[in-house]
Amino acid sequence: MDVVKCEIISKTSSDDMDAYVLSESSMFVSPRRFILKTCGTTTPLACLPLLVSFAFQSSGHDAVQDLYYSRKNFKRPELQVSPHRSFKEEAAILDALFSNGRAYCMGSLNRADCWYLYTASLSDGTAAPLALRNDRAKKHMESDQTLEVLMTDLDKDKMAHFFQVNCGSAAEATRRSGIDKLVPGVVIDDYLFEPCGYSMNGVMRSVPGGYMTIHITPEPAFSYVSFETNIPQKSYKDLILRVIKTFGPKQFVVTFFSNSETGTRLGEEDKCQVPLCHNYDVSDVQVCQLPGYDLTYALYNRTPS
Repeated sequence: MDVVKCEIISKTSSDDMDAYVLSESSMFVSPRRFILKTCGTTTPLACLPLLVSFAFQSSGHDAVQDLYYSRKNFKRPELQVSPHRSFKEEAAILDALFSNGRAYCMGSLNRADCWYLYTASLSDGTAAPLALRNDRAKKHMESDQTLEVLMTDLDKDKMAHFFQVNCGSAAEATRRSGIDKLVPGVVIDDYLFEPCGYSMNGVMRSVPGGYMTIHITPEPAFSYVSFETNIPQKSYKDLILRVIKTFGPKQFVVTFFSNSETGTRLGEEDKCQVPLCHNYDVSDVQVCQLPGYDLTYALYNRTPS
């Protein structure tokens, strides 16, 4: 973790996944998937060559089936460390490692509300330099979906739970904020930072590889909350509504990945691909067909009162 400039704080596990709370977000490790979420001035791309080499040597894998790197636009990009000062620089690093990569920008560039994505896939027809092509990778296709909600300008009263002066423990912050009710059944591993800030991982032991994760920066000047889960939902609209009710953002981005097994609709009870949320306007919507996956992006802004 030294390469990425963060450290492990705690760990929880299910039968097929280890989930780590980090000093700068979270990491999830399972037999066929590795997820690293970071914040601040970390350098996640610096670990890629070492990570791929380790995976090949220790697990018997000989191919990177899919790679996804995404982030919202930085408020203060000048504070970042190279190669994370611009998405162009990040994409150049990834292009040097994956010959079939593609870079995307979702949202409005001129309004500084955008979300960047870089993806590379074996199903795209060209093997990556770091990986040997292996047809066995295609045989592991299974239902897969990931919902991410990225929130800014949060309600101050709701953010108060994530200051140690108001809550004496992570468990208290989890309970008082309502985080424990967002996805019932997850085993929660949470951490409350000094003097403020909060991270949690949740694993759903009844769902193979099922996880949720939340990271909170509560300071009013730059409040930010990220929520992510791959646990299947009958209604993702209901989950999104629970999330935004819990944190009260003025603005939020929703991204939803689903592979060809699950289709582009959010959930079996959802009536539309982009759910409408009371008191919020949908400012931007984009749908992108990626190799093996469909992506829906939507930007919401609170309706002026």
